[in-house]
Amino acid sequence: MERAIEDGNGLSRRDFVIVATGVAVTCLALPVLQQATAADAAPTGEIDVGPLSNYAHDMISDKFATKEKKATAIMVVRKGDKLYASSGLCTHRGCVMQASGDAINCNCHHSTFNSAGVPQKGPAKLPLVRYAVSLNDDKHVIVDMSKQFMQSDWDKDGASLKVT
Repeated sequence: MERAIEDGNGLSRRDFVIVATGVAVTCLALPVLQQATAADAAPTGEIDVGPLSNYAHDMISDKFATKEKKATAIMVVRKGDKLYASSGLCTHRGCVMQASGDAINCNCHHSTFNSAGVPQKGPAKLPLVRYAVSLNDDKHVIVDMSKQFMQSDWDKDGASLKVT
């Protein structure tokens, strides 16, 4: 027969193990669930992030990643001959991030991502989602948040623009 811990009002050992296991499983699954939730909550449609000439040299623009517009937080990155747009929300807890030199930083829990969107310092463990990018007839960069690319798809058509 199991005895309750302490004075009979606490959890039995069996109940404690069940609760502890549930908490552990939830903690392990949380980053994946948060990324899926952030992706599901992303708005659909296209966003004009300005003329291509605004991205003439290597840079990370966090102009479109603001707390006021969290639902459309975008980082636009020019690296060499590629231009791409990634989520401006940290994959750890969904905080809006900021560019800092050649890195992307989350000020909430201090995760750091490189310009490609790969976490360099935790607690974030998952890379940033990229969005489809294209040029319109006026040579403006258009980001389509309804088309997302995970890291394994970053080399596919639409995940970046080749620029010179």
